[in-house]
Amino acid sequence: MGVLVGMPVLLTVLMLTTGIFTEPETPEPVSDVQTSIQSPSVEIFRTAYFQFQANKAWLVDAKETTANKFVYRLFRGPLIEHELNIYINPPIQPIDVSYVQAVRPNADGTLELLSGISDHCNSALPETEKKQIRSVELNNTTFICRGDGSSFDVIVGQVGGGPYIELKRPDNTHARYMIVYKDLTANGSGRELKGILESFQTR
Repeated sequence: MGVLVGMPVLLTVLMLTTGIFTEPETPEPVSDVQTSIQSPSVEIFRTAYFQFQANKAWLVDAKETTANKFVYRLFRGPLIEHELNIYINPPIQPIDVSYVQAVRPNADGTLELLSGISDHCNSALPETEKKQIRSVELNNTTFICRGDGSSFDVIVGQVGGGPYIELKRPDNTHARYMIVYKDLTANGSGRELKGILESFQTR
């Protein structure tokens, strides 16, 4: 009788030691992978004639900026890496560069970018004039090409026209804008220009 009474106790001990009643361990939850996209801090640069958005590290060059010429620079340490010059109602005068970014003016004073920055303008020159300064038409814009230019300097040109862009201002007046950009990094690509032009707006 004692053996029979002890049997359930023995069976219970056996089951516990063999793990029959033990619940499987719950694995540690795998934490979700979170991707944090850090965008560089930006600033809206404003004047009486225009505004644009760019990396906050851009600086206005107060010494070279005048009532109708606005100069902005982006530095790495003491070195200038990017430069932007915006002229308001400048006199019609030749300015030679090696690249062009074609844009179309919109009625609201913004700019529509058409394709990207062109190839070097000497691609539009005859073989015998590759190192000359000549007027060329590239990306459906006309400008003065510096055929032997080694800098990544870009004029913003109006499609079907040239570097002088007539834009409407919010007060229904018009102004003539000329935008010149320089990428002075070792492998110039004009990477800063796109965002500036996409956010450009007259005032």
